[in-house]
Amino acid sequence: MTSLDRRAKALLLAGVLAFLAVALAPVAWMLATCLMAEPAAPFAPFADVLTSPRQWALFQGSLILAAFTATGAMAMGAALAYVVTRIAVPGRGTWTALLMVPLVVPPYVFALAWLDLLGRRGPLNAALTELLGTDAPPLNVYSLAGAAFVMSLCHFPIVFLTTRAALNSIDARFEEAGRLFAGDRRTFFGITLRQAAPGCLAGGLLVFVLALAEFGVPSLLCVPVYTIEVFTKFSAFYDTPGATATAAPLLCVSLLALYLCNRCMRGARRPAWSGQARHVPPGRGRIRRGLGLAACAVAVAGSVVAPVAVLMKRAGALGTYVRAIETAWDELIHSLVTAALAATAMALLALVVAYAARRLRPRAGNALDWAALASLAVPGTVLGVGLIGLWNRPGLLGLVYETVGILLLAYVARFFAVAHKGLETAIDRLDPGLEEAAAASGVSWWRGFIWIVAPLLAPAFAAVWLLTFILCLGELNAAVLVCPPGYTTLSVRIFTLMHYGMNELVAALAVILVMCTVLPLVLLGPLARRIATPRKASAP
Repeated sequence: MTSLDRRAKALLLAGVLAFLAVALAPVAWMLATCLMAEPAAPFAPFADVLTSPRQWALFQGSLILAAFTATGAMAMGAALAYVVTRIAVPGRGTWTALLMVPLVVPPYVFALAWLDLLGRRGPLNAALTELLGTDAPPLNVYSLAGAAFVMSLCHFPIVFLTTRAALNSIDARFEEAGRLFAGDRRTFFGITLRQAAPGCLAGGLLVFVLALAEFGVPSLLCVPVYTIEVFTKFSAFYDTPGATATAAPLLCVSLLALYLCNRCMRGARRPAWSGQARHVPPGRGRIRRGLGLAACAVAVAGSVVAPVAVLMKRAGALGTYVRAIETAWDELIHSLVTAALAATAMALLALVVAYAARRLRPRAGNALDWAALASLAVPGTVLGVGLIGLWNRPGLLGLVYETVGILLLAYVARFFAVAHKGLETAIDRLDPGLEEAAAASGVSWWRGFIWIVAPLLAPAFAAVWLLTFILCLGELNAAVLVCPPGYTTLSVRIFTLMHYGMNELVAALAVILVMCTVLPLVLLGPLARRIATPRKASAP
């Protein structure tokens, strides 16, 4: 590509520096503060963590919870991806859209529903206790297994998406030849499963990272994990060095998992065949169709219908929703406005950084891609501690800290990786020859970007905006720490009220939040389908 002019380079450099300042500077500040807390023994906080049996127990519990969650999500997501791509299930598009709902609903909202359903006095435990004739409830949601169950139901769509993309990229001729000469079983294990494994494993590793960073669900289910320990050390004891040292093992494991996830994604995108991939004709056997339809119905019922039904039943009459809106009207408006502002800033910043990553030198672009991916490894509670320490000081930084700006910074840092990945993929699909042809014709970079690149990226930009808006709307992990005085979001209000007990008002607020997150999915669907089957633009 032709060299960019100075103003374009300055814009791209400013965007990159802004990303580094927003997403990585808080963590860097935490590490520097921890090392400088005791100049004579800079690694003393880390040594305390590594030699404490309690910290090792927390670390083990966090790893077990994340591993169980990833395993459950991989089992559900891979099986459902195979159903919708290889079996002629009626209404596959509708089932796919319904299976995406848990991806946009905050996990702690569905945890509220499962607490009501599987609690010690929940209807399901009561029925099982009466049926089995036991004194104690047979199911315990207040456990690692219970938390892993709830989080698996919330995160399996990630594995579903990555595995579905891998299955759709398999050339039909390979599976047809395999079934002809080796049979269905050997074809499934030797071709289909082997080619889909990198995508499934990549999704599982991403779920592992998200589960490792989750705060809301373990907190509600009283499961001791590292994220709760970080939150407690900072909010209760104001021990920033201790919180940083506690978060260090978590960050190391998350970065390793993201590195392996990136390698798996590269393997999933690297075809082992020549020619253009074609979708495999779905199976039409009645038994297979019945089993596939049952699998989709059970998954949607367990991950969407049952939690929402429980919350609506607990909320009761329409008057409860009216009272909930009147009570939390300010919080609802705060959530919508803040999410919209953060999504706009995030999409614009991601566009600049992704464009710089794909149009600069390969090594610089790879470093930016890895930095954006690494920001996803930072748990929300850790990010909140870093933002408070970095911005809570006199002067201009203090002015930002005392306003909604600190919440915007938290949202951008939390979900920038999502926006960057979406726009980076869209930019990869653009032929650089279009910009080269415009530059050769004497068109400036600014005009070429506005009239050529921007219209082609508009659908991806809109999809990224909507997705990040939804994610910001339900964000809790960082917001619970950095919300400025007098400016509470709906997620923080629900989380605060829940600790006083599950009641009709909390259930109504949870249903309202679900509706606010699901309704944009209806708008996101057509854009997502358009981006999934793009017309690749190329220079004449």
